[in-house]
Amino acid sequence: MFEKQASITAIVFGRRRSEVLKAAMNFLSARSPTPAEQRIYIDPLKALEAGFALSDAVRLNHSYLPNDFTLYLYKVPAWQDERRLSRS
Repeated sequence: MFEKQASITAIVFGRRRSEVLKAAMNFLSARSPTPAEQRIYIDPLKALEAGFALSDAVRLNHSYLPNDFTLYLYKVPAWQDERRLSRS
């Protein structure tokens, strides 16, 4: 399973850091209580680690279903976003 996981990570996160504008990716979680056969499950911690290799602003949501998660990558962190800061 790790070989499949590594190749999926390479495909999804294979872009250079400067090309990531904003992205959200949904995965089946390796922490699923009832994994199905013939599906590829990704370890959320490994996905988070790969996300931090591309951006300093990463969010992982594993709270809405027990069998999947979404990883969000932001090019400009919220604490540095001039548009957001100017609205305050």
